[in-house]
Amino acid sequence: MTATAVAAPAGFPGISTECVQDWHEDCTYVRCACDCHTGPSVTSRQRAILRAVEDHTRAHGYAPSLREIADVIGVKSVDTVAYHVRRMVVLGLLTHAAGKARTLSIPAGR
Repeated sequence: MTATAVAAPAGFPGISTECVQDWHEDCTYVRCACDCHTGPSVTSRQRAILRAVEDHTRAHGYAPSLREIADVIGVKSVDTVAYHVRRMVVLGLLTHAAGKARTLSIPAGR
């Protein structure tokens, strides 16, 4: 979907509407005509998950469980959290050691 005048997507403050070449909300990716703002856009739920992981890790010294994240962000389904966490790992917003509990972490530089 190429457009000449689209609203700046969330997570990209300061991006101009003239700059956006296309943006797809379902894949949370933005591509600019000038390549100055390319990368993942973070949804409000993903920001809440990042905050929950960071706060819990700082307070307890280890990552929260998916159930603890669900409780903090106010969702009932652990599957909802698991879905977002999987997407965030693919986008590089979180890291996770496969098959190990409580290994979520925010990569350095994020």
